[in-house]
Amino acid sequence: MLPLWDDVTKDWRAPLTWLLILANTAISLYVFNLPPDGQAGIVERYAFLPNLHESLSPRLLTSAYLHGDYLHLISNMVFLFAFGPSLERGLGRISFLGLYHLAALAGWLLYAALAREAAPAIGASGAVSGLVAAYILLFPRARIFTAVWLVWFWRAFYIPAWVYIPVWIAIQLAGALNPEETEIAYLAHIGGILLGLGWGGVARAGMSKSPSQRF
Repeated sequence: MLPLWDDVTKDWRAPLTWLLILANTAISLYVFNLPPDGQAGIVERYAFLPNLHESLSPRLLTSAYLHGDYLHLISNMVFLFAFGPSLERGLGRISFLGLYHLAALAGWLLYAALAREAAPAIGASGAVSGLVAAYILLFPRARIFTAVWLVWFWRAFYIPAWVYIPVWIAIQLAGALNPEETEIAYLAHIGGILLGLGWGGVARAGMSKSPSQRF
C-alpha cells in the first residue's frame, strides 16, 4: 500500500517538506552516480555504525540522508510527500523539523541497542516512520489516497488513516520480529514510530486546548 496524499492538505505549500525531499534526493542521486568504490567510501564514512558508542556521532544524521538504491529513496520520499505537508502545518515548522530528525535518531539508537549482528545502516525510514506515527494522533479522521497492488494491476482509493496507519505499523512490527528474513532495518522504523507517537501525543494535547484547532 503506497500512500500518495491525504484529504487534509488543500495546497502543497510546505517548504520544509519539499526541502527535505530535495536534500534526500540530491544527496542520494549524487551517491548513486559515483563509481562503486566512491559509493562504498561514502557509506563507510557517513553510514550509521550500529553500536551505542555512536550515540553522539554526526553519523546519526548523515546516515538519514543516504539511501541504498532508487526504490529505497522513492518509497521514503513518497511517504514524506504524503504525510509531510499536513504535519508541517499542524505541528508548525520548527516542531515538524524537530520530529523528523529526532525520529531518525531514535530509530538508529533502537537499532543499535536491539539488532542482532546489525550492519551499517542508511536511510530516512526512521524519520519518516516518526512522521507517520505522529500523523495518526493529529489527524485520526483523515483519509489517505493509497495505491494498492491487486494481483495484476494497481488501484488507488482513499483509506481512513485509522485503518491505514495501524496496518502499516503492524507490518513494521512483523518485520522487526523477523529480522533474519530481510535486510531492512525495521527496528529503526520502530524507534521512529515510538518517538513519533510520543511527539504526536504531546502535540495533540497542547493543540486540543486551542478552540481554533480541528483534527
